[in-house]
Amino acid sequence: MSVKPILIQQAYYGAVRGTSHGYLASSEPLSESLQNFLPGFTDRPGNEMIPAGVSSYLSGAVTDKYFLLSRTWPDETTARAGMVFTHVLLLPLAAVLHVNDLADLLALLLPVPPAAADRIQLPPVTFCPAERSDNFLTSLPNSWRQVGQQLLSGATAVTVSAEQEQMAALLVRLWNGLLPSLRPLLTWATRFSPTATGAEAGLLVGVPPVVAGRWVGRPLITLTGEPAASAMSLQEQVLWNAACATPFRAFLRALEIEPTLFRALTQHERAFTNYERLADLSAAELMSLARDVAALQPAPAKGVTIKEAVLSRLIKAIATSNEPPLRNLRKFSLAPFADTSALEAAVVTRVKVLMTAATSAPDAVTEAFDLDTGPDAADNQPWLRVAVEAALTDQLRQPTVALAPAWWLGIQHHEATRIKLLATLAPSPAAASVLAATAPATLDKGVAEPLLALSREWGWWALHAAVAAAALLPAAALRRQVVAEGTGRNNASPQVVQLAQAVADDDLLALALETNDNQLLKLAGAACANDSSLLSGLDVADDAWRQIWEYAVSQSDKLTAGLTAPAATVDAYLSLLIENPARAFSLLPRIARSSFANVLHHPRRSSLWAVLPAPSRSVFLKATAQALTAELVDGRRYTSIEAPLRQAVQQPAFTTQLLSTYRAAPAAVLAIQAGCDNLTDRYLADYVADLPAIEPADAVVLGRLINSKRWSLSAQKVADRAKRDAGFRLVLAECESQLNGVKSWLAGLFTSDTGRSFSPQFPYTPSTSSNMATDVLIMTALGLEFNAVQQILSAPQAIRHPTTGPRYTQGIFAHDGRQFSVALAESGAGNVDAAQATERALSHFKPRYAFFVGVGGGIKDVSLGDVVASSEVLQYEGAKDGETYKPRIKAHSGAHELTELAKFIANRNLWQHRLGPHGQYKAEVKPIAAGEKVVASNRSATYQLISQSVSQAIAVEMEGYGFLAPVHSHHSKGIVIRGISDLLENKTASDQAGWQPIAAANATAFAAEMLAHLLNDQISELPPAQAAPATAQPRSTDVMSSSEPASAPLTELLGSVSARSELATILADLYDRGPEERQVWKRAGGKLSFLKQADPADTQWHHALDYLAKGGSGNITPRSLLEAVQADFPANPSLQRYYGLL
Repeated sequence: MSVKPILIQQAYYGAVRGTSHGYLASSEPLSESLQNFLPGFTDRPGNEMIPAGVSSYLSGAVTDKYFLLSRTWPDETTARAGMVFTHVLLLPLAAVLHVNDLADLLALLLPVPPAAADRIQLPPVTFCPAERSDNFLTSLPNSWRQVGQQLLSGATAVTVSAEQEQMAALLVRLWNGLLPSLRPLLTWATRFSPTATGAEAGLLVGVPPVVAGRWVGRPLITLTGEPAASAMSLQEQVLWNAACATPFRAFLRALEIEPTLFRALTQHERAFTNYERLADLSAAELMSLARDVAALQPAPAKGVTIKEAVLSRLIKAIATSNEPPLRNLRKFSLAPFADTSALEAAVVTRVKVLMTAATSAPDAVTEAFDLDTGPDAADNQPWLRVAVEAALTDQLRQPTVALAPAWWLGIQHHEATRIKLLATLAPSPAAASVLAATAPATLDKGVAEPLLALSREWGWWALHAAVAAAALLPAAALRRQVVAEGTGRNNASPQVVQLAQAVADDDLLALALETNDNQLLKLAGAACANDSSLLSGLDVADDAWRQIWEYAVSQSDKLTAGLTAPAATVDAYLSLLIENPARAFSLLPRIARSSFANVLHHPRRSSLWAVLPAPSRSVFLKATAQALTAELVDGRRYTSIEAPLRQAVQQPAFTTQLLSTYRAAPAAVLAIQAGCDNLTDRYLADYVADLPAIEPADAVVLGRLINSKRWSLSAQKVADRAKRDAGFRLVLAECESQLNGVKSWLAGLFTSDTGRSFSPQFPYTPSTSSNMATDVLIMTALGLEFNAVQQILSAPQAIRHPTTGPRYTQGIFAHDGRQFSVALAESGAGNVDAAQATERALSHFKPRYAFFVGVGGGIKDVSLGDVVASSEVLQYEGAKDGETYKPRIKAHSGAHELTELAKFIANRNLWQHRLGPHGQYKAEVKPIAAGEKVVASNRSATYQLISQSVSQAIAVEMEGYGFLAPVHSHHSKGIVIRGISDLLENKTASDQAGWQPIAAANATAFAAEMLAHLLNDQISELPPAQAAPATAQPRSTDVMSSSEPASAPLTELLGSVSARSELATILADLYDRGPEERQVWKRAGGKLSFLKQADPADTQWHHALDYLAKGGSGNITPRSLLEAVQADFPANPSLQRYYGLL
């Protein structure tokens, strides 16, 4: 293809008027910028004199749309020395691309300066560029190669020492070999001295050899003919037009790019080199090549062939491998490419494979999420975000087993990712099941919360449980699950059951008590069935506790396992039935099968019969009837027996069994009849007929019974027996009125052989210790304590419990002619043994007062031999041991009457006279700590627990809490008295010094003083007619008996301690949860803020009545209180005398 001629303008610059350098002539008017530029360009460099030997020099520059070439000579025609003449060619810049041979252009410069007369005008030059010829480089001097290497490195100027001919040859070779687009960069200048700033006027700086010495220490390449020793790089081959650069040039042409910087050839070479091995490139290299070709040729319509080839290979790599990482596409613009749909599809495929492949690296998966919702996602190329979002939404909307791991990685990644995954998740039960089954073992709580909320909203309970278990502690996870599912379930859900398996039993129990949730109550019950010790804190009045106990028994069938006070617990359970008859009480059948079906001594027995379900009622009645008849046989007397119980005894089958059991014991049959009126004429007649023998005392009673009942059949049987057995003649004498017409026969029957008649007498039967009323129970733990207490009793007798077998000592405590009947027992060490032994003794003896007397350890503020009476006993070893140790202190207070008396005695040292001659000890009424182990040192872990949890305690022991638990349940009045036998600071020394006997004796002395004062109090409070010394007469134990009508007016009802104590005892029986029950105190106008809810009912009532005696709190008065009680119990016999005062 021929090239059009180029019109080149010319200009002369030289001496103007022989004195200054400037414009002389030009082929056309010059622009203002050229007028400004050319004077400096054509003058001497740095205004230096041209060195001798330099005839001329060449320059080349670019300015104002022109490529300038010039030759400068020293001007010999001027008078002024140092002047120069310059011929300038002004080649249009666009024409540079078509000048293929610089030598042709340089030939247009004048070889010598024109004469002075010829310097005033000159025409333009028409230049016809030659066609480009493949004049390939065959060899290259090493110095030339150094010049090229510096140009390719991006040097701003390359300084060369060369003669004019060498410099021209270098310029021609470079120009002719360069890619046309690089030619405008090839400017050059001549320097005679280095510049101070280092700035140069051309890319190549020629230094004549004559002044090269001035460049010592500065970069300077001296052109020589020495050949290069190593092969050229591709860039060098292109620069110098080597033959082997042809493919590189073809690549550039195919990509349709024209480099405009020497340094750009590096990127061009990298792209070409990678393209040459396109089939073998790695994914990362393909990514790099794609970026290079896109950067080199951004126009989508250019370089299409190369771009398509590169993009095709990249697409294949993305779709079929894990490389390159998708993050490498974040800044990859598709604008330079004509068709990118295949690439976008490949990215979608890659994302889908990443989400499902088991071999996908977690980092690669989260990287895909980052491309869609990561912190820098907005900086990604839009096409990439669209493709990734489409793939993720399509795949993860309904996770499968294969997709679940990726879904969970996304949920745990960025918050934005989590929000989007949850927002696009389909409400599919199948997806919920998959996610629940694949949930990770641990989750951050912040990640879990939105998942828990979504699961709760959609009812995905399995997923909710899995997330809760992964994010929360076991107990907290279980709580969240229960709250989420709701508390209306009757049976535990599979999720709740599964979560509960990870929760410690005590934590599960605490959670069930806190939430009162049916599911947890049943699970806690199962735990208690497996470990009955969990039931040690059972509070049957608490609805949750009650249900847990019911569930535990339903699984273990062990009614009393783990209970501290079984009898008291069952009694309380039955009391709840009385108060809530409509509620289901599932343990009733189980209680009916146990010894607890005997409710003879239940404080509210008479109310039970109306509320017991029919199947259980008959069993309870039978067991209670058996107990009642046994007690009647033992000599106990009941002035009132409610109709259902009496009727149970009167049942024919029951009576028949009794008569069979006591077929040779008429005293027993008569005792039962006296209490229950269960016999009929026919029954008794049959019994008399088979009776082997009868004692005189029984004969009188039997006869009087027959007579009072007018039972003729029985009388006839007696008459028949009297004929053969003299023992029955006494019976006959008492029932003669039932035998018509036999008086004369009776007279003869009772006449002796001597003719003297006699009258039958009822012999006196003295009271025995087994049926003697017991006023006081004293419990001890050790033998030396038992022996110390026995010293204050007279007439001690050993007796045996009639059913369970323990043996007791029963004796008399006498003071000033008055006396108490006292039962003494040894329980053994520990709260559990003490509770069981006390429970048995209380059930048998039914005392008014109960004391635990023994030795203990001093914690603080006491000395050896001192005495501590309990204001309260603190059980300190209950706790919840989780991440932190949380003590759960339980307490039982001493009876108010006894603690007040103990304070009175201690404050006045009234007990000191009972000590030996050398005894001088103090007494305190303070809290006592009770645990399950001996505390041997103040450095022990147990001592640390005591000091942190119950720091108010001044003594420590092992039985007091177990003792007071059944005392409170039986509504007795109890207190613990301890003599200090050792101090925790030096326990071993005090034990070796023999302080235990002294401490036991001192505790006994204090207890004796309390008993003496109690005797005085009882006598002083009786009416004058009764103020006589007490004797050990049988005492009625009938819980339904009533006192004589009160004689004191209503205003003086609470005037004395004893009056308040008597009323408090009655009210505690009726309101066994204290004054808050049925809101009786509040209804009467009172306030309860002064009460301790942890105190037992009798203590609360004592405090309440004491408070009322001092004026009360609120608008309550004795009248308003009695009126409120009367509304609840209008027919209660124990309260009738009080109601009479209203």
